[in-house]
Amino acid sequence: MALNHLTTAEMASISKPWVTGDHVEQQALLENPASAGLVGEIELIHQQLLDTHQVISAQYEELKDELNDRDLAFDTLARGLWFGLQSAVSLAQSPPSDPERLAALEDLVNQIFPEKLLIVNRSYREEAGQAELLASRLTAEDEALLAEIPLVGGTALDIVREWLAVGARLGALEDERTLLKRATVSAGDARRARNRWIRMVSTLRDVLELTGRESPAIVAVLERVYEVERQADRRAASTGEARADDGDGGDGASDGDAGGSDGLPDAGLPNEGADDDGADGEGAAVAGDAAAITAPLGPIVAAAREDDGTAASRSAGVPLEAAPADAVRPRQ
Repeated sequence: MALNHLTTAEMASISKPWVTGDHVEQQALLENPASAGLVGEIELIHQQLLDTHQVISAQYEELKDELNDRDLAFDTLARGLWFGLQSAVSLAQSPPSDPERLAALEDLVNQIFPEKLLIVNRSYREEAGQAELLASRLTAEDEALLAEIPLVGGTALDIVREWLAVGARLGALEDERTLLKRATVSAGDARRARNRWIRMVSTLRDVLELTGRESPAIVAVLERVYEVERQADRRAASTGEARADDGDGGDGASDGDAGGSDGLPDAGLPNEGADDDGADGEGAAVAGDAAAITAPLGPIVAAAREDDGTAASRSAGVPLEAAPADAVRPRQ
């Protein structure tokens, strides 16, 4: 079985009783000397899991929708204006032609579309910036010439003004989206929180298997974890993938990634890169978080082993090992 198959919601449901005052499972952990010292760390890691799991807000979704709508309007106006001005240039070439007007129109097209229609392929930010630059370039003579060119919906000047207004709105919306991104938890933070939770539960399970086998309350705690884990394993097997059905994690990932964040942007959010917490497998002896958790438990675990007649082969303070064959872990 693999904790990596659990969704973030399943993780939170597992550890919630352990951080809920007066809950029977928290009381069981507190009454066991070996696990009592872990409860504070469990509370911290559980809260980190909650803090880093954020669903994209309705405001962010509304911003995305309006950005898409404004971008479509920007591109549509650009194409309409481009072809309207090209039509005016072509008509100015018809005899009897007016060389001065033709030259003015050609200069105007170059002024408005220095990259021709490539503008419609630019980012929101660049489209907004190009609109601002154009507004600063247009002269009174340019506007007068635009006002002489009739197009559907008004004159070319009307279309230009509407186009520039849409570009300005694009820039404002992009600024708002940037601020929301900064306030949104990164995918890397969510992965790290999941990895810490997995290490915490692996450590707690080892401690309980070694020291709580005689307690029905501890056995019930372990059985609940195993049952949720078995369900997640069956789900992963049924999809033919080593990851949960909501995108949360894969078992045995080479970079130690415990999975995604259940809907956190990727919608536009940058990938934080490889998880810097390492690639520790379930139940492995780990450095960092788990080592700090287990360090003070050596004497307690050693004493529990002595009660079971196993202390003779291990000295106090030795890192936790896998549970013995007669532990409460169900056979698969």
